[in-house]
Amino acid sequence: MRKLNSRPTFLATLALAVFGWALVVPATTGLGVAHAQSQVLRVGAVISSTGESAALGASEANTLALLAEQLAGRSGVQVELSVLDDGSQVEKTIELVNGLLAANEVDAIICCTRSEAALAVVAPMQAARVPLISLAAAAPIANPAESRRWVFSTAPSDTLILHGVVADMRARGVSDMTFVGLADAFGESGLVELQLLLPGSGITLDTVVRYDAQATSYTAPVLAATLSRPQVVLVWGIVDDSARMVRELRTLGFGGDIYVSHGVGNHRFIELAGAAAEGVRLAVGPLLVAADLAATAPGRDVSLAYANAYAAAYPGETATTFGGHAYDAVMALVNAADFADARGAFDTADHVARRLALRDAIEGMGPFVGIGGVFDFTGTDHSGLDDRANVIAEIKDGAWRLAH
Repeated sequence: MRKLNSRPTFLATLALAVFGWALVVPATTGLGVAHAQSQVLRVGAVISSTGESAALGASEANTLALLAEQLAGRSGVQVELSVLDDGSQVEKTIELVNGLLAANEVDAIICCTRSEAALAVVAPMQAARVPLISLAAAAPIANPAESRRWVFSTAPSDTLILHGVVADMRARGVSDMTFVGLADAFGESGLVELQLLLPGSGITLDTVVRYDAQATSYTAPVLAATLSRPQVVLVWGIVDDSARMVRELRTLGFGGDIYVSHGVGNHRFIELAGAAAEGVRLAVGPLLVAADLAATAPGRDVSLAYANAYAAAYPGETATTFGGHAYDAVMALVNAADFADARGAFDTADHVARRLALRDAIEGMGPFVGIGGVFDFTGTDHSGLDDRANVIAEIKDGAWRLAH
């Protein structure tokens, strides 16, 4: 399986028919060279497939390549996809997104791997009136929908995930906790949403600690986090830094429960955290524990099919929730384009009309089952997921398992 590289990637004419929908990517040397034709959905994707966020973005890029190589024709709207790598640099993300908008060829953009980058491109996307599907999770990216008219997200929001975390803590009798979060937009969003959810829960937030992912030592934040001897520490970071924080917590003697954010939804976290990962819990979508779910659980079948296809395409690697967000983003756009086209709204060369039709279709097409759960975007909800997307996973014997 060929992985997407760091250069703008315009894949050869390919089709995919994975789990009931298809993606066709005509060969081009750039967005402006593609053959103009009706009923073709043109999508630009800006992903952090290299750099410090590659632990998340590489699987997103790999997923797009995997989908494109699952060849099959389809009778619906075709998709023309360009994939760009921002190298995990927010400034580069902004530059690439602005370039796609300036070219005035795309109907929609899929972006971004990290919350800071997504928040940075919301304003230009809104101003250009081009639909954005975010792969990042900070709640303010896509909501409130009334002020994010052109922005949607396939990553479960911090609000949704924390609702699951708090509910699980309550069920387990937790009465006090400490929040240890990244000193960035993702960490800030997690803290804000947690503080909104805790009143009335019976759980006290004893201490708040923020940390720099690139710090040479995590000793100081760990000592500050555990000084009050909390029952639980919630680590709100992403893969590599969360693994470091969990290792340091255990090394310095913290014996309570540890929860982590949905930003660690892959096997790499377990590899990096080692024995310290045992017993760590998180709220997450179905993918990580799909094999443990009931046969009727929403998202189980599509997650298993995706995980198996990913493992076959990339030997030695496992599917991640981040790749699942990319899958769901394309699925949302394809379904919306088909919905709009069936009503005669997408068969036009007018970019403005096509983009508006696509945006309206995302809100109006109704629910669909994706890897993240059941999506139902509406005029008041641009995240689209509900509690059916929340399962509690726990690391047992070096693997993600459904918690009981």
